[in-house]
Order: sequence, then C-alpha cells, then structure tokens
Amino acid sequence: AELMGIDSTRMFALAWALGAGCVGAAGALLAIYFPIFPDVGATFGLLAFVTVALGGFGSGTGAVLAGVLIGVVVNIGGVLVDPSYKFAIAYALYLVVLFVRPQGLLGRA
Repeated sequence: AELMGIDSTRMFALAWALGAGCVGAAGALLAIYFPIFPDVGATFGLLAFVTVALGGFGSGTGAVLAGVLIGVVVNIGGVLVDPSYKFAIAYALYLVVLFVRPQGLLGRA
C-alpha cells in the first residue's frame, strides 16, 4: 500500500478509530438490554472468539459462515432446549469442529 502512495500509519489509525466507534455503539446498544456491570461483555467476547476460531483464523468468509452458524445454533438451541444452555450448545459445536478440523471450517492447514 505504501508503494502506491497510501499512508499506512494514517490507515492504521483510521481502522482503530472505526473499530473504537463500533465498540462504543455496541456498548450503548447493549446497555439498553443488559444491566451495566464489569463482566457484561465476557460472554460476548468469548462467543466472538469461538466464532472466529470456528470459521478459521484469517478467513473472513469462514468468520461470516461461523457467525451465521453460531447465531442459528444459539437461537434454535434456546428454543428446543432450556434457554440457559444455548451458549453451551454453541461451545459444544465449537469443540466438535475443533476435534474434527482443528484449523476451523474454512481455515488453511
């Protein structure tokens, strides 16, 4: 990118600013539905890690596919099983995929 005249330092700062803005907006929206306390984001952070790892690190398409899969599994699991176990079902799916395909769904070996 620098060979084409793009200031990589500025783009890096812009990416961080955009990410921080998205996190701020997400936090404001979460405050509507969840009580505010220090550990409120732990469940979402762990689920985000599981989603990226399930899709395969470095694979954007895999992360999108895993995000849709996790969303469907969590919502259907909340309806068919006790809603308090819906995240446990998603983690179990991650463990199954981890044992069968350690690099994730669309990750490279």
